[in-house]
Amino acid sequence: PGAFDMALRSMIGEAERPFVVDIEPGAEIWNYLAVGYSRNLGAAKEISAPTEGMPASVRYEIPVRTRVFYVNDIKNIARHNADTTSLIKPGGYPYIFPKEYPYTLWLDADQNIVGGAWKNERDLPDFAWFPTGKGTDAIQGSNPHIPFEKVMELQRKSTGIRASDKD
Repeated sequence: PGAFDMALRSMIGEAERPFVVDIEPGAEIWNYLAVGYSRNLGAAKEISAPTEGMPASVRYEIPVRTRVFYVNDIKNIARHNADTTSLIKPGGYPYIFPKEYPYTLWLDADQNIVGGAWKNERDLPDFAWFPTGKGTDAIQGSNPHIPFEKVMELQRKSTGIRASDKD
C-alpha cells in the first residue's frame, strides 16, 4: 500500500497522468485505467516498537481510506465513438467507477513512507502499468495526425477528476 499510495500521489496528483492497475489479486488480469483518487488520512499513531512484518524503521502508522476512480468497460462502441465528456465527468459517469482501498501506512521518524498493510487482503490492486511516453513504435503504431501531448491534455480536461487529500 505504501508504493500504491505514492504512485497515486505522484502520477495522478502531481504529474496528472493516468496509469493502468490490475484491480484483482488473482491469476486473471483485470486492467483498468486509474484517472483520479481521493484519500482520507486518520490520526498518526506513534509506534513504540515495530511488530512482526514491519520494517525496523517504523515509528508511526496512519490509517488511510483511498477511493480510486477507474475508467469502466465500454459496452456500446457506437456511443463511445461519439462525445464522451458527459459520460466520464464526476456526477453521472457510467464510464467511471470508484473502488475503495483501506490500508495503513508505516512511516519512519522523518515521516517518510517505509511500507504499509492492506486492511482487506482479498480486495486490493495486484500490480500497475506506468506509461512512460509515446513508446518506441509511436510513428508506426499511432495516428501521426494526433499529437500524444494533445491526447493527454484532452484526457485531463475530459475527466475533470483531480487528486485531493479530502473525500
